[in-house]
Amino acid sequence: MRDQWSGRISGTAVWLLLLLTGGLSVIFFNTVDFTPEVGPDFFFSVESSRLQEEKEIEESFSPPGAQIFIAVAGDIRSTDFQNRFALLTGSIAQIPGIEAVKAPGTGAPRLEQVLKSPFWSRLLILGKNEALNIIVFVDEQAPISNIVDKLEQAMDLFEGSGFRAEVTGVPYVVEIIKRNLTRDFRVFSLLALGLFGIMILVVFRSFYILLGTLISCVDASMISLILTQAAGIEIGLLTVNIATIIFIVTLSHIIFITFNWTEIRRADGTAPAVGKAWQMTVVPSFWSMLTTVLGFGSLLFVSAKPLRQLGYSGITGTLTALLVAYTVFPVFLKRKELVSRRSVLPPPYRGNWLESAVFPTVTGLLLLTAFLSTGLWDLNRDPSLLLYFQKDRPLRDGLEFADQLGGSSPLNLVISNQSGRSLSTTESYERMWKLQNDLENMRYTGGIISLPVLMREARRPLLSFLFSWETLLKWMESERYERIAKSFISPDRQSGLFVIRMRETARDISRTGVISRIKNAVRKNGFKTELIGGIYLLQAELSAQVISSLIFGLQRLIAFFLIIALAASVSLLVSLNTVLALAVVPICMVGMFGIFNVPLDIISAPAPNVAIAMGIDGMIHLVIKVRRISRQGVPVKEAWKEG
Repeated sequence: MRDQWSGRISGTAVWLLLLLTGGLSVIFFNTVDFTPEVGPDFFFSVESSRLQEEKEIEESFSPPGAQIFIAVAGDIRSTDFQNRFALLTGSIAQIPGIEAVKAPGTGAPRLEQVLKSPFWSRLLILGKNEALNIIVFVDEQAPISNIVDKLEQAMDLFEGSGFRAEVTGVPYVVEIIKRNLTRDFRVFSLLALGLFGIMILVVFRSFYILLGTLISCVDASMISLILTQAAGIEIGLLTVNIATIIFIVTLSHIIFITFNWTEIRRADGTAPAVGKAWQMTVVPSFWSMLTTVLGFGSLLFVSAKPLRQLGYSGITGTLTALLVAYTVFPVFLKRKELVSRRSVLPPPYRGNWLESAVFPTVTGLLLLTAFLSTGLWDLNRDPSLLLYFQKDRPLRDGLEFADQLGGSSPLNLVISNQSGRSLSTTESYERMWKLQNDLENMRYTGGIISLPVLMREARRPLLSFLFSWETLLKWMESERYERIAKSFISPDRQSGLFVIRMRETARDISRTGVISRIKNAVRKNGFKTELIGGIYLLQAELSAQVISSLIFGLQRLIAFFLIIALAASVSLLVSLNTVLALAVVPICMVGMFGIFNVPLDIISAPAPNVAIAMGIDGMIHLVIKVRRISRQGVPVKEAWKEG
């Protein structure tokens, strides 16, 4: 009678958990936004000093709104090219959500005039007259996805032999990143569900264990995403993988619970084993959870937004994984215990293979570590922006095409006179023009639009010499000239803006080194750098922060893990050996990055922190298992073999 009641209660509990999972799914799909948020602070948090400096430049110089750039290559003087080009620009101008189009003959002078203009030629001609640039001004309130779709359709319609069009620009790049992240989120989640489901079924060969594992892992992932989005943490560049990570963390706890349960069941096939397995496993699982929390927590001390998002999401998911694994899964394990008199798993292999394999295994691992460590010298610590995107894809093709012709990564440079004098003088203009030439002659720079270029354009009319620079600048600040001067000189005439499109493919030194050379050129010509911003600078800062977070984060982690290992093992020697083994993990991983030419960027950098946090999981379970066996009077050597 007691067994019948236990069976009914366990069966009812399973059905209740299934119903709760269904209700959780309804909440999940109605509250979690799967569209990644990619905005101005995508790479940096809003309080970042660099992002604040970038905003200061925007406020001071009133730059135009969101822009998409379309580079169209071919024989730009041929009649066929010009006809197609006119049709393309006309089609683009008709797309809803596009405010204006600037291209030769559309919103700008005709091609022959553009070629003679110091301003328009730098803005609309790419390379050595190899391509024309179409600048598309986008209404920031309009749905960008629709605009991108229409743009791609227009380019496909007119593209052909001798007429190649490629798109770049922040709104376009952001939209493509959103699409890729949305696709990756679905792919990773489905792969985790399928692959780990198959693995559990093969290893444990039980429907109830499979069902309990999947329900527990899925519940943990859904609860984590609901909580993180409620806390304002969106799906982003790195958190797109968080569902898969939490799935794996939850699965780790479940595997250890199930293994201990099977061991108890083998000893006595009729005795209740779920409670004992729970007690045996919860303590090492708690320590394992703590180490994983520390691994994710090490990502919170940088201002790089994706790393911090991953840190917060990982901590939430790790805590949730432990809670769900020890509350939900045991219900299914209990049901399995009641419907099956004995464990279906065969006994583990018992032999002396471990003792005989220790020396060659350790030797092989040390040699492998030594080999992989050679990759540390070839590590790409300041990767090109292009390496973030897969080869032979439209986004990568467009960025490379634009980079080769005129640069792809903007750098905004605000200068002023070292003497504090106004920039609206002939003497200042001549030195600024010298600076313009010096910057254009650098191999790292592409197109440069600046205050001296605008001033030279203002001097082109026949009688312009009759007017002072101040008069010309005031005219160019008027509505008639679309207030263009306000984008390049401050109202007090003390500061001027250079908008430089930097070449990623031409760089053979770090971005920081390139920026230092630019600042030297500014200083050499009698100016000082007031502000500097743009994606190029943010990428340089990001690379520096990635290295800093990796080095100092790992140092803190290893120190914390030493304390935790000491608490779990109560042995200084075992703790030191554990930490030494863990230290090998980042050396091997980062070394592999160098050997296989994987850049150390914001995507790959968190991997060592998270890997060693998960790696200590098995070590803690092993150490506590050995302690438990040793208490039974088993010699230490035999206890380690058994463990």
